[in-house]
Amino acid sequence: MSTDVKSLEPYNSTNILDVPSSPIFIRARLALNGRIFIGHWLELGRDDFPIFDEDQWQIRVWYDASCKPTSHPDEVEELRNHVDAYIDALYADIYITDASTELLEYLKLDQSGWGAPDELFEEYGGLAIRLYDTIFHRANRLIQWFRAEKGQYWLEEFRAHPVKRLNSVPAGYAHVDNLQAWINGTKFEWAPPEQALFIERLPADRGLSICDIRKAWEFAKSESRPNLALELLTSSEQLATEGHNRVALTQAATALEMSLSTLGKGFMTRRMSASNLRLATTSFYSIQKRLGLTATVEYLLPLLFSESEIPTNIIRTCSKAIAERNNVIHNGQRDVEHINDYIQAIRSLCSNLSLMQEKFSETTSE
Repeated sequence: MSTDVKSLEPYNSTNILDVPSSPIFIRARLALNGRIFIGHWLELGRDDFPIFDEDQWQIRVWYDASCKPTSHPDEVEELRNHVDAYIDALYADIYITDASTELLEYLKLDQSGWGAPDELFEEYGGLAIRLYDTIFHRANRLIQWFRAEKGQYWLEEFRAHPVKRLNSVPAGYAHVDNLQAWINGTKFEWAPPEQALFIERLPADRGLSICDIRKAWEFAKSESRPNLALELLTSSEQLATEGHNRVALTQAATALEMSLSTLGKGFMTRRMSASNLRLATTSFYSIQKRLGLTATVEYLLPLLFSESEIPTNIIRTCSKAIAERNNVIHNGQRDVEHINDYIQAIRSLCSNLSLMQEKFSETTSE
């Protein structure tokens, strides 16, 4: 690779002398979740890094001396001798070639996406989401390689929606701390409609009721511990928001197993007796142990509980989650696409079982 000393100069908007003439050119600076260890500083220029094709777009991910931490030397000569070098940022250059002529003309006016006509509002917002997804996809590919091949386990991938807030806020594109844009070489303000970058609200059942307030303060007064299955589910959701879907699914399935194993004996014995099933035992635990988790959820629960108590769609989704968990553990499946649906279904099943058990306990104690 060639040496490009100029590329080691700090990046700013005034030293870009060769802005590409593609219809839209974007340069974004990405703050890393953890530092990439370089070791001995490599003098690479932007053009030393390859360009990737991405659905009619092109993207180049690269770094230079401006990506180094402030603790590193500023002088080029000193930096060349640095043997413990890191970077804490990356640049992404994106070449957008398929924007409509109408949108290009609108953007040249430096107007906000909020004021765009309806047909351009949707295109601008869609372009913005696609832009960030493209940036994160390619940057994450690099991070995956650094983690796996070089053992840099402290690096975390970029996420479009890293945290779910209580209200809609500009979403997790905060990783992009500097973004500049040009149309045919002329700079313009990149200001897509922010609602395209919002994250969803939390579901209503995560809010607090009067009953929840009472239970929470009773718990605070006591020395008891939280429901372990629900603790595991909460941890599973956190792992999912951090992009660790396989671990999240495994933990969610464990929470379901824990929830089933801790059901009150009196509650389940009553259920087994009332089911009119011709079984040699009314011990739910004995049957569950013999059947295993998959058959318990797919066959036993539908026999013991009505549609109103545990809806079929919850049982089906939980069954899919268990099957996919098994593929992750036994067959090395890498991707888990519907993790949020799986966790939500498992949470609903655990909550329904817990609520029915509570009602049973209240009835028998009267």
